[in-house]
Amino acid sequence: METIQINTWKEFEPKIAELSREAVTHRGEKGYKSAPLFRGLEDNGWELSTTLERWGCSKMKLSEYVDRTDKSYKELKEALTLHRIGWEPATAEIDYPLLKGLPNMPFLAYLRHHGYPSPLMDWSRSALIAAAFAFLPRPKKLEPGEPEPSVAVFVYQEYVGQGKYFHGRIGSIWAVECCGKIHTRHKNQQSAYTFCIKEQNGSVIFCPHQERFDQNTGFAGKTTQDRLTKITIPISQRRSALRDLFSKGITPTLLFDSEESKVHTAALNAMDDL
Repeated sequence: METIQINTWKEFEPKIAELSREAVTHRGEKGYKSAPLFRGLEDNGWELSTTLERWGCSKMKLSEYVDRTDKSYKELKEALTLHRIGWEPATAEIDYPLLKGLPNMPFLAYLRHHGYPSPLMDWSRSALIAAAFAFLPRPKKLEPGEPEPSVAVFVYQEYVGQGKYFHGRIGSIWAVECCGKIHTRHKNQQSAYTFCIKEQNGSVIFCPHQERFDQNTGFAGKTTQDRLTKITIPISQRRSALRDLFSKGITPTLLFDSEESKVHTAALNAMDDL
């Protein structure tokens, strides 16, 4: 993973434009190159992890997760019917690799957006929206002599022009688009998702994305797939960043579409002079 440190918010969009151009012409390769995805974290020391990992189930079997979410569907059926989210019982054997994504993706994305522990890592197709997620949390007060922290925006490109290979015993990351009606915030956040799986003792299990990123150097030291870049920005740039993002309409109200998010937007405008 390459880490790029920038010192001011004004440098962010030009750097994203540069990386996006590089993604298209990456190393002169002529094969398919996927568009980059973006994810923002409030602490640049944090690794990328899913809510399923943070729930303590980092290596759950895929079949077990499908069974558990099937049970949850029955409990949530009324709300899902209201949102017109479809669901089919997972009866067929799930083949590895999962080239077509996980079963019932709209349902799984709905769960992810509403706090259910999920193997889906959510990204945005917008770098500015990812930056908003990094800067919106209120930073802690620093103690005297404590170094200034930074936020991070990760840039992920699945295909870099050389196709994609996978090995059953090493985690494989798969990016999936989710079609169908989920929730307004899915559209507003320009959401996309990835998941990471591997084979272990004859079963398909979820595993940390970091496992793949730690192995993503291919031939001659080149990154041949799953290219990851981290951009760090000092937290002192928070007000400049949020002012710019708010001027572009990227606010908690847009991203979360709830009464709480409207109040959060009003509080930031009033209390932080945005």
